[in-house]
Amino acid sequence: MTLKIFSNDYESFIVKDLEDLKAFHKEFYGETMEEMDIDIDDYSESGIDEFYNIQIEDSDYSAGDPKIPQNAEIRFRDGIVFVKAIAHEWINSNGRGFLCSTEF
Repeated sequence: MTLKIFSNDYESFIVKDLEDLKAFHKEFYGETMEEMDIDIDDYSESGIDEFYNIQIEDSDYSAGDPKIPQNAEIRFRDGIVFVKAIAHEWINSNGRGFLCSTEF
């Protein structure tokens, strides 16, 4: 199964394709995209070599966490951990599922 990252302006998921995104969205939120008034056309596929910079609250960060790519660049500032890695590294470390959000 080839996984990819699909993102809109608020969240990113690691899934196979847009149909899998719809299915996972229902699994994750318990409601369909239509029920939540979310348009599938707002999601786009990220390039496999694009960088993702994800912020993690310092209290939620654990060195050696298997969900953080081994080759990630990690910086600390004002109680926030900044983790930068290439898309395919995030995919390999996390597998299918929710990756990140600007909302929580």
